[in-house]
Amino acid sequence: MKEIKFRCWHKSTKDMIYPDRLRELTMNMMSEDDEDVLMQYTGLPNENDEWYHYDILETIYSKERYLIDWHFNRWILINLKSKRKEEFRQIDLIFFKKIGNKFENPELLEERI
Repeated sequence: MKEIKFRCWHKSTKDMIYPDRLRELTMNMMSEDDEDVLMQYTGLPNENDEWYHYDILETIYSKERYLIDWHFNRWILINLKSKRKEEFRQIDLIFFKKIGNKFENPELLEERI
């Protein structure tokens, strides 16, 4: 069974709060006014890291970038150049590495030449 956990982007402090810290904090720190963003763990880790909603991945060989998103009850990858949505298959994970996320590294969302 996949572990269910979340991390949170706290907009007012511009801080990513990971599960170990999230448990320590009270819910009154997270308010609707701040528009904090909860991101669910995909359950699909690679050997070095856990991947969450809104993480940015890069293919090892072609250096194409993808955003992890949730679409119609499943995890998908959105190609940042073509905007094409692709199925997120576990077998493909060995071809990707996580390079950041859309909140801490918004510059990675920009299309490269």
